[in-house]
Amino acid sequence: MPPAHCNIRYLSAGTSAAFIIGRRLGGGDDGSEAGGRGGALHGRGGARGVLQSTGSSSNVVAVWNLISWQHVATLLGHTGDVTSTAFSPNGTQLASGSVDGSVRIWSVSAFRASAVLTGQPSVSGVAWAPDGNTLASSSPSYLEL
Repeated sequence: MPPAHCNIRYLSAGTSAAFIIGRRLGGGDDGSEAGGRGGALHGRGGARGVLQSTGSSSNVVAVWNLISWQHVATLLGHTGDVTSTAFSPNGTQLASGSVDGSVRIWSVSAFRASAVLTGQPSVSGVAWAPDGNTLASSSPSYLEL
């Protein structure tokens, strides 16, 4: 953990925890894990407050509320490390990519998978277009739109 006197204003994923503005989120006590080997970190504001998503080597996506500093949801379904997460521009959907080769699109209002996309051998990144109508995923060998 950074020294208490540090005023951290950046996001970073570590090997066992996520630090956001100098505060430690989670660590696995409730079955969730922030950060982790191959972890991913992404934030989004909106009506539900400021949400942060983390992917982990325990195959889960965790969602955190940064106003209350509470764990909001654990999203299950991936069978490999979750390497990337991204909220849609309007904050209603969350995409996650995994080394299992799948991209999952989650409804933020229900925290349930609304779609599962397969076909890549491994997913290393996901990103939404600014209009929210296109989701890109990448693997170590190619990019798919």
